Amino acid sequence: MGSPGRARQADGPTNAREGILLKLLTATFLIVLGILSGVQAADSIKIGVVNRLTGSFAESGRSQVKGLPLVLEAINKAGGILGRPVELRIEDNQSTHPGTVLAFS
Repeated sequence: MGSPGRARQADGPTNAREGILLKLLTATFLIVLGILSGVQAADSIKIGVVNRLTGSFAESGRSQVKGLPLVLEAINKAGGILGRPVELRIEDNQSTHPGTVLAFS
């Protein structure tokens, strides 16, 4: 049992699927923004992901990031998005708030 006052997190595939689903929804939103911003059709769509790849929470962050290239490969094999290839840019936030700020700069 966990310590009092802390909610127990669900382990297993459901939690991992929720994390991947959240990332895919975020990526979809960013793709739509890119399309609406008038980027030229020949350019690839670049999706950025900032996650915990090092530091105290690295294990969960690496697990979440592992599935993204599989989805990216499937999207590009199907012709990309509106005929444009998709690129993935992954940055490490070092499991810290300052690391997240640095990842965006």
